Amino acid sequence: MARVPGRARRFGRALLTLVVLLLAAVGGWLFSLRDEFAGTDLRGYDGAVLALWGGIALVLLGIVIQVVRGWRQDLAGDRGDLETADLRIAMKDALRPLIGLISRMPDLRGELRVAQLTAVSDNAALALAKLLMSHVERARASVYALDPDGGALRVVAYGGRGERPGEFVRGGSASDPAIDRVRAGETLVVDDWRSDPPAGFSKTESDWRSFVAVPIVSGDGYAYGMLTVDSPRPRSFGDTEQYTVAVVADLLAVAFAIAYPAAERADRGDRTDRADRSPRRGRGAASARSGVGGAGTL
Repeated sequence: MARVPGRARRFGRALLTLVVLLLAAVGGWLFSLRDEFAGTDLRGYDGAVLALWGGIALVLLGIVIQVVRGWRQDLAGDRGDLETADLRIAMKDALRPLIGLISRMPDLRGELRVAQLTAVSDNAALALAKLLMSHVERARASVYALDPDGGALRVVAYGGRGERPGEFVRGGSASDPAIDRVRAGETLVVDDWRSDPPAGFSKTESDWRSFVAVPIVSGDGYAYGMLTVDSPRPRSFGDTEQYTVAVVADLLAVAFAIAYPAAERADRGDRTDRADRSPRRGRGAASARSGVGGAGTL
């Protein structure tokens, strides 16, 4: 699923490449010694024949290693394609109830639309956590809403691991960059906070190691909030996982836009910065009602 190979695996691949090159080099060297060994008796064998077949054997061994290596890579690619296809089917099944909830929102009155938005957020967090849990260890999905004055990101819903995520309140070293990223429409991917912490991160312990945060932004760039998924394992979010989170964030943007249409945005403050949805890395289930909490997970 677009994972970055571990250090040991990368070392093994590099070592195997060196072995293949060494076999080819030694095989070629033996070929070049055929004339020098011509007429030489090596324990009853012609030296030139031994050099010839020794060189051939080494070159063939290198070719076999390369073929087997390519075969294994092809099998891994086929498995990856099957996993991606399975994920797409799972996404369709998991998101169908969410789409149904959103489709009913336009027919509701204002206050009921806002209430329906909470149900939509609950469903989105639970569905996303369930989707990712099959290959992201102990995934936790969280939906945040940006306060009308832009002063805090409040937890609306979360699903997955049992711990309630923290909130982001202006004035915190991690909160300010998080709120600014949402207002700018920036996606953040953290592969491992221990080696590459996000801006403002000052913790020495945390219940997560990797993290992806996608802003919930309308088509015209209005920032409503943020969808995040974290995991206690590093490098948990490859391209497929990031795409999955982005799809759910787009659905949530539709729901937020229905609950708070453009005509009512004046009551929620001016947050119409043009969104930049390109991912940034590192520095670069239950529901919870809004309420001031501690520092956010970032």
